[in-house]
Order: sequence, then C-alpha cells, then structure tokens
Amino acid sequence: MSPDGQFVASGSADQTVRIWRLKTMSQVAVLPHSEWVWSIAFSPDGSNIATASEDGIIRLWDIKTETIIHSQLVHKDAVLSIRFHPARQLLLSTSRDGTTCLWDIQDDDDVVCLDGNGEAITEGVFSPDGTRFATSSVDGFVRIWSLDTKKEEMILPVDNKMALWTVVFSPDSNSLAAGSETGEIIIWNLVNQEPEKVLKGHVGSVQSIAYCPCGGILASASTDGRVIIWDTNTGSMQIELEDTGRSVWALAFTTDGRNLLTASPDFTMRLWDLESRTNVWRFSKHPDSVRAATFTSDNRSLITVSGANIYKWDIATNSPDWVMKIHTDTIRTMAVSRRSNLLATGAMDGRVQVLDISKGTVIATYNRNSPILTTVFNNTGTALYFSGWDTSIDIWDFIGNHKLGSLIGHSDRVRALELSPDGRF
Repeated sequence: MSPDGQFVASGSADQTVRIWRLKTMSQVAVLPHSEWVWSIAFSPDGSNIATASEDGIIRLWDIKTETIIHSQLVHKDAVLSIRFHPARQLLLSTSRDGTTCLWDIQDDDDVVCLDGNGEAITEGVFSPDGTRFATSSVDGFVRIWSLDTKKEEMILPVDNKMALWTVVFSPDSNSLAAGSETGEIIIWNLVNQEPEKVLKGHVGSVQSIAYCPCGGILASASTDGRVIIWDTNTGSMQIELEDTGRSVWALAFTTDGRNLLTASPDFTMRLWDLESRTNVWRFSKHPDSVRAATFTSDNRSLITVSGANIYKWDIATNSPDWVMKIHTDTIRTMAVSRRSNLLATGAMDGRVQVLDISKGTVIATYNRNSPILTTVFNNTGTALYFSGWDTSIDIWDFIGNHKLGSLIGHSDRVRALELSPDGRF
C-alpha cells in the first residue's frame, strides 16, 4: 500500500509489478521483470517503488515514468523481501542465499551484506522507530539487528525450530510477531525478549502478517485459504475471512485500518471491508492458460477464455466487467457475432453456449455428446456452426432453438471452421 493509501502495488509470478488506484479500482502502471517478483515496497514519499525478484536483482523504479532509476545485483539467489527505511534513503533486502543486505540508494557502492547461517532469509523488516531491523528464516530463528552497529542484538528462537515465513514489528516497536510453517503466530515482548502469546487458528503455513496502524490488531494470511484478524492484547480471534482462493500469500491494511487487501496464488486480489466483513473489490487475472481472445465490435472491451471461465475486460481500466463460469470443463473455442453483439463458446463438456456480451447473460444452450473444438456464426448472427470430436458439423438456429442440419464428410475430429464473406460456403 502506498503511504497516502491511494495506490496498491502487486508483484506476481507473471513477471510484472502492477500499480492500482484504489479509488477507481483501475490499473495505472505495469513494470516488467525478467523473473518472478517476490516482494515490493513503496518509498516513504510514494514516488518510487523497489522490487525484488527471482533473478537476484533489486530494482528501484520511478513510478511516474515507469522507468528503472537504480538496480543492484548483490545477492547470489532470489531476493525474497525488500523494505524501505521509514525515514532514510535505505533499502533492506533478504535472500534465499542466506544473506541480508542494506543499500543506501543515494550511493550505489554503499551496500552492506550480513551473512546468516546459510539458510534462506524469508523476510526482513525495519522497526517503525527506524533503529533496528528484524529477519526471519527457515532455520526457525528471528534475529534482531542494530541499524547503527549492524550487529545482532538478540536471537528469538521458536520451539521445534519450525520455519518462519514472515515477521513484523508492532507500531510502537516494542513487540514483534512471526508466522510459522505450522500455522502458529508467535508474539514476543522485545523488552524482556520473552514470547508473550502464541496465536493458534490456522491449519496451514502462515505466509503473511500485518499490524493494523491503529495498534492492538494483527491480521494473518495462510495457505489454508483463511485470513484471521486477532486482538493482540487478548490473543483471541476477532474476525475470520474465508478467501475463495486455496491459499492467501500476502495482505496489507489500508492506512485508516478499515480495509484489508489480500493476494492469492490464483492471481486474485481482494479488498475487504472489515466492519461488514465483505469483499468490496476483486481483481483476478486468468487462473489458467488463455485459449482465445477477441475484441468487441466497439473495440472498448476484450473477451478472453481461460479454463472454464469467460472474461469481459474494460480496456481503459484493465479490469473485468464480468467473469462467468458457464461450462464444467475447459473452453476450447469462442466466436463473436459482430452484428448482434453475441458470443458463442464451445467446451470439452460438449456444450455450446450463446451469451449477450453487454449483459453477460446466457441466452441459449446446445448440448452435444462430445467435446466442441470450433464454432463460427453465420453472417447474419442468427445461426451457429460448430463441430469437434464428432466428425459432423452441426448448424443451429439458436434463436428458434432448433437444428437446421449437419454437414458430414470428415473421418476424424474437426478443429477449424470458417465461413466465406458472402456466406455461401
């Protein structure tokens, strides 16, 4: 989340970072990378964004121009987390190679790297007061370092040395929480260096945790597909959000603490209203390979099919107008009628569906006993030709909902159909 709460950035396995304006729910920038993006961070003034990726490179971007202004290759493996210092021009990065690095972005040569014990350092964070930073590791330890001396101040162990995937300071810098592979969240009092509470509720690995800016509230995201809001004073669960994804990898509070943003490996981000516990915004990219795409007749929208889903995208905002799942198996073909603003899909479930593009509603369905591989409208947009595993080509008047006839001659599957411009052949 940007410091002013107006923008959110997302990093993905699709090798991009995307920046979104929350007020309009629209995408405003795309920053391309050469590998997976593991972590992102806005600068304190919101003008820059730092990204960390699988290729081991840290990139600093100018958001307005969407250009790289600095880059560093200081790690020997993937960079798993990146954070800005709250008040200084300083970046903190951690890597799978077991190192933690501090980079003064005003001087490309001013980089200090600290060796761990050889295990992957999963996350690094600065304390809100800016005096220390903490790292979590798969070795089951949280290490807290002095920013001035670059030396360890304390090591906080976890029972059974379970891997720790995420770590965060409380807003007052006096407590620290870490999420584990077993689903537990451990909260330490940093004054006496003792565990205060162990929060138990997840049945999957805890991938991300965040303190509410208001204090006393902690959110956690897990591979069990749940998001839990905790009262850190009592250690009790206050709210449980059932994400529709199989796993939740990241989360962030809005600056006012009223909303929570979550991100899942199904390429979906969701914005939750915590008072009503409802999902108020959702953006999903394709959950599977894209098999077909076409523009609508006015060129303002794009229709795509992926898996068993159909998407209509607003090109101006890069957001979906609607997403529909009207098949029970993979969609293999799509056709658009330019005259009647209709869309036809054929799938491995043996069904052909005709939709009204503007409304996103099904107006006709034809059931066949074998998978459909190809479809095409006639020139008037009143009938549909389709075929597939069955070697015949059927002609269907979908308005009157009756079969006009069949074309028989092939001895194997029909994979392509095309109508001549005059409609005679």
